[in-house]
Amino acid sequence: MAVVKSACRPLEPDLRVVMERVSEVAKLFEGRWMLHSLKRIDAALWERFCCQKSDYEAALVQGDADEVEDEAAAMIRGWQAVTARMIDANEPDDAYQLGVDPKTGTRVVIGWSPHSQAVVGDGAEIGRAH
Repeated sequence: MAVVKSACRPLEPDLRVVMERVSEVAKLFEGRWMLHSLKRIDAALWERFCCQKSDYEAALVQGDADEVEDEAAAMIRGWQAVTARMIDANEPDDAYQLGVDPKTGTRVVIGWSPHSQAVVGDGAEIGRAH
């Protein structure tokens, strides 16, 4: 029996769901470090990661369902690799600054990523740098 390949384009993935899957892994890095720190620690890995990020973003805009899923899976592996590299390098967090008001004890996190608050913990108010 011959297999007939459909000319219909596969169902589009729910981009919101795909992006949330990638974001869940990305926040482990983004809550602690800036990408420029990875470049200082491992320029070759930074370059490969940036190429993968570009491929993932292109797939989101113009890829079919298979491309989006493939690039999202690769992006998740990329975030895992860069996070592991920073941990292995024992690199200090640089994605935020933590301040404490000496009178009230209020802790404030200032950073680029809202994920930094999860790193610092509850009780800190977060402000985004502009």
